[in-house]
Amino acid sequence: MDTLVVPASPNGFQSVFLKEQRWYSFKLSQRALTELQYIAVYQTKPISAVTHYAEIERIELYQSKKYIAYFKKDSIREIGPIKYDNRALTAIQSPRYFNLETIKKSRFLKDLVG
Repeated sequence: MDTLVVPASPNGFQSVFLKEQRWYSFKLSQRALTELQYIAVYQTKPISAVTHYAEIERIELYQSKKYIAYFKKDSIREIGPIKYDNRALTAIQSPRYFNLETIKKSRFLKDLVG
């Protein structure tokens, strides 16, 4: 799995993901630390969709057992939107690992989370 999908409020998405071009305060396994290449964002209500992803430039320890990812310059891309619908078991409420190619092919969240 090369992509971490993180939940974000519309405000957090705008101020951190887009403006600061980074994402922080998430946990990673040692394996994920070496394999992770992208971060995608699931914007919570009222958007309720995966809308963007970015290529990771580097990941650093942020706090005890939590990390911060800095994006490569100009790497943020719009995707989907991959919308939540009532057929999905749940919205993305915590970080989840997926493959970017699977994300790109999906139209609805149920395609990702079953």
